[in-house]
Amino acid sequence: MAAVRRAAAAAYSPSIDPAGFTTAVDNPYFPLPPGARWVYEGRVVDGLERTVVEVTGHTRVVMGVTCVVVRDTVTLDGCRRRGLVLRGGDLRVRGR
Repeated sequence: MAAVRRAAAAAYSPSIDPAGFTTAVDNPYFPLPPGARWVYEGRVVDGLERTVVEVTGHTRVVMGVTCVVVRDTVTLDGCRRRGLVLRGGDLRVRGR
């Protein structure tokens, strides 16, 4: 299984042109103005899951692309499960 993952990782080599991205995330269906915050809660098999999505006023450079920092914090019964999302045009990178 590890060999398959290594081969898949080696084969994935996207061409990223930073000029094709912008920090102005103005999608009318998913606008991300700084300061926006959404909270989603629901009961799952393991307990109460809560997701808080917050658009910061910060940016971070990923593969040469300046991305808007969006915090996506997921907790289960109050314990943190995962955290950061970076948005830059169509580029989306999840951190755990």
